[in-house]
Amino acid sequence: MDADQKPAPVQGEDTQVISVDGVDEEALPDSDEELYEQPSPEISQESEPSVTSEATPQAEDDGESEQPESLGTDAQTDEASDAPDTVETSGPETVQPSPENASPTEATQNQKSAEEQQLAETAIEDSEGTLAALTTPVESIDFIAAGITWDSNTSEDITEAALRVRKQGEWSEWHDLEVHATDEEMKAHSPRAGTEPLITLKADAVQARVHTRSGKAPEGLEVSLIDPGESATDGQLEPASIESTDVKTIDDASTASTTRPLDNATTEPDQPTGAKMMRSVSARTPLQTARSNSSADVIKPAIVTRAQWGANESLVSRSNQSSELKAMYVHHTAGTNNYSRAQAYAQVRAVHNYHAGTLRWGDIGYNFLIDRYGTIYEGRRGSIDSLPVGAQAGGFNTNTFGISTIGNFEIASPPAAMVESLKKVLAWKGLQHGINAAGTTSLTSAGGSSKHSSGTRVTVNTILGHKDTHATACPGRYLYSQLPSIRRDVATRINNAKTTTSFPTRKITAGLAYRAQKATTLRAEPNTKASTIQSLAHGSRVTTTNLASSGWWRVTYNGKTGWVPYKDLISNSKYTPPITYRTIASGLAYRAQKATVLRTDPNVKAATVQRLSQGARVTTTNRASGSWWRVTYNGKTGWVPYKDLISNSKYKAPVAYRTITSGLAYRAQRTTTLRTAPNSTATTVQRLSRGARVSTTNRAIGNWWRVTHNGKTGWVPYKDLIRNSQYR
Repeated sequence: MDADQKPAPVQGEDTQVISVDGVDEEALPDSDEELYEQPSPEISQESEPSVTSEATPQAEDDGESEQPESLGTDAQTDEASDAPDTVETSGPETVQPSPENASPTEATQNQKSAEEQQLAETAIEDSEGTLAALTTPVESIDFIAAGITWDSNTSEDITEAALRVRKQGEWSEWHDLEVHATDEEMKAHSPRAGTEPLITLKADAVQARVHTRSGKAPEGLEVSLIDPGESATDGQLEPASIESTDVKTIDDASTASTTRPLDNATTEPDQPTGAKMMRSVSARTPLQTARSNSSADVIKPAIVTRAQWGANESLVSRSNQSSELKAMYVHHTAGTNNYSRAQAYAQVRAVHNYHAGTLRWGDIGYNFLIDRYGTIYEGRRGSIDSLPVGAQAGGFNTNTFGISTIGNFEIASPPAAMVESLKKVLAWKGLQHGINAAGTTSLTSAGGSSKHSSGTRVTVNTILGHKDTHATACPGRYLYSQLPSIRRDVATRINNAKTTTSFPTRKITAGLAYRAQKATTLRAEPNTKASTIQSLAHGSRVTTTNLASSGWWRVTYNGKTGWVPYKDLISNSKYTPPITYRTIASGLAYRAQKATVLRTDPNVKAATVQRLSQGARVTTTNRASGSWWRVTYNGKTGWVPYKDLISNSKYKAPVAYRTITSGLAYRAQRTTTLRTAPNSTATTVQRLSRGARVSTTNRAIGNWWRVTHNGKTGWVPYKDLIRNSQYR
């Protein structure tokens, strides 16, 4: 491979869409069986696996137990697999016409009719549901990916969707295709739904069959064929996203997983009868550990970028982002296992074009893909540096990643190079986002076609197979059986990287409860450029570990451990919950109807911004919390109790009193009124008849005196009073 070579343009990309309208009667077998004097020849069984079919157990009297298909690796199969015909088997036998004196023309016609009849007779198979659609064999473009799609809002329940294809003149067996898992969010963004794509090596004809619960074909039923084209540099490029070079090799006691059959193994429930269990075999393996401050980046593997494998970016739209990574799914493409390096590039393009173009998902569903040589491909755009929400586990796409292995591991064991690269990606992303690779996490279903209804919380392994949450065989029994050992190895790699960081640390008290006193970020290492493990909202509760580094503390939050600046934390006992605001009208003029205090927060213990005297004029902002309003006074903003304010239009200026002699005896010289305030519109305290006796208090204002009558105090006009000694 050339490290400096630029990717060549992809040429020859093509697609074909075949509309399907119910059952084509021409695809059904003829009732006249006189054409046949010999049993119908069998359809050839391709050496490539079907997408979801299980390996067929051998009969018990065979004397042999079934073995998974053996996959060659780079040195053994790379050159041989460049030619598609190395993976084909012999085609179907042809039926000779029975009349001995038939002419060559008649014989040719009879032979053709026999072949067509043979295909028709094998077009119908027992299946759940009722036959809703069947096409005749259709000549097509050369393609390597095929899928069946329909309108996503269909009410029909698809019980089987199957394809068979013709390659080099020979028809394959029927491939039952799994229906792609979707959820309501995916349906909202795409009008199409469909099956997983069938991946093959250059076919030129196709036939489709669909069963539904009702026997009616789903609306918008189509067969989509994809030729991803070719590039002169397919399989020839060094990964542009390089593996870290700032590493040292240590002889670690962790183990790398290899597989071999056990002589006296028992059969696992999900393995075919007679299949031997695979077990992890200990092998001392050099692990890469960090000398730099970025342990997550140090264990980053080399990755073939989208530009290198030829992603058609015109099909791509922007992906939503997950707020955190909680789990990582392992998938398989369920296609051919025998392909060259160049054909691996083409398969990635084909899957991308099917997901992004045909299903209109806006991009490839997976975040990364891995071929049988161990080459890692960047999947959905942004997956190297961020957390784009994929389309790989309908109902559980948010806060998860999907890594797909290229091949069918329901019938074959994954190559060691592929498994090693899978571990590298899982360890890199696991360390980057604080995943406990040997632990569990809780996911909430968004509904759709997963096993769980919307809103259901499910506890799963942080590294899990697609089948754990969906009705599928993915990632295949032989890869799925290795997940326990993969989890253990990945956990060891993550822990190894954590213990080899070079930044200085000191001991602090572990187990203390703290809160985030503002929104902050839990990071993989104690610096602001380290990768994000999780965003922490104001009030998030964390627990200290026993490590600190400079101004950072290492803490645990929801089972994830990382670093956060100490200044962003506050002791749980001193924490005040975040303020809940509501909106009020801004710009309104109010007055302080008594002396009060403008404060920094809406509580009486908050710091003073400024003291407000009675009558101080304030202006409302648009914020309120409880019984407090946020206002502005003389350019300063703060919080004040609403009860201390009065609308400016209703405000009465403070009364300026003068002192008079108290205790003097006076009489009402005419009928008058004792009032609550010194004005004629104030509320009546009591009516005073002519001659009523009152006593002065020491208050007066204007021409009003404050007096007492029969134990009641109020205001009365001075002119309505006369000294007791002068009263007649």
